[in-house]
Amino acid sequence: MLWPDQQVLRQFKVDGKGADTGRKRQRIYEALDEQNLVEVAKDDGTIIETYEEIDPKPPSERQLEYAEKLGIKIIPPKASFYEVSNLINQAIKKNLVLGGRAAGLKVPDDLSYEQGRDLEELLWCTDDGEKQIWRHSSLPTELEVKNAKAIGVSDITEFTSAALLFARAWEHLSSNDDKTGLAAWFIYNVYIDLASANVQESLLPNDPRMLVLGSEFMKDEKAAKSLLRSPAYLRFRAKQGGWSEAHAHASRTTLAYKQAEALIGREFKIYRERSDQKQPSTPKASRLEQENKDGCAAVVALFFILPLAAAGGLLWMISINL
Repeated sequence: MLWPDQQVLRQFKVDGKGADTGRKRQRIYEALDEQNLVEVAKDDGTIIETYEEIDPKPPSERQLEYAEKLGIKIIPPKASFYEVSNLINQAIKKNLVLGGRAAGLKVPDDLSYEQGRDLEELLWCTDDGEKQIWRHSSLPTELEVKNAKAIGVSDITEFTSAALLFARAWEHLSSNDDKTGLAAWFIYNVYIDLASANVQESLLPNDPRMLVLGSEFMKDEKAAKSLLRSPAYLRFRAKQGGWSEAHAHASRTTLAYKQAEALIGREFKIYRERSDQKQPSTPKASRLEQENKDGCAAVVALFFILPLAAAGGLLWMISINL
């Protein structure tokens, strides 16, 4: 797992007294330098009388084992916990760069922490015999990024997956006590699901019309409870995050989705085509031919859906296997 680079801290043994009690005490503190040491000790309620620098905090056995798994062959003598931590980070970044490029992405050599963090979530890998095959999850469209920014999501990089983008949007909006914005955003995504290619790009999740619908939605206690009950709030967007059409169908049957669908139908006159609508009768021979076509289509669909579902279960932990 990638984390921000650690500042290399020095270790000090301090003799002093408690600021409140006046009692003698001895403490071990980590600080950037002597000036920072005074601040660290003060925060702990210690008045420094004398101090000496001691050997830095050593790396843990777990760190050293992890470094070896990542292929780090040289660790400087007396390297500190923080220095080894940064070596591990650099190795993870290097592997992410190689994996991202193998998956067909344009990845810079000097990954920032934010880019690396998102890339780590985006990539996954399977073993084909002795060969590793790198893939990446779905990326959001320009419209989806635009919509996320419109509602205040700023933590976005070029490697933020569609699923992660929606998760951040959900987290951002659900942190507000007033859930109108969250409901409006959910309704907007149902609108996209229904409208498909006929989406009005000028319409945003924070559009006044969506906010009015969101307010009305939240007045329905059952619909609101359905929306907030489960984190699977966007699984009806089957193309996002590797979710299958089976997940999408299940999510479209929720009360939250049905209520949003009804509001969109009333406001925008957009409706889902129902498969159970009565179809005009056809001659027996034509029906048989159509059934055969439908059967082939089902087989083809199954051929594509099953590998996708299986691949989704093979999410690869980069930090362990590289």
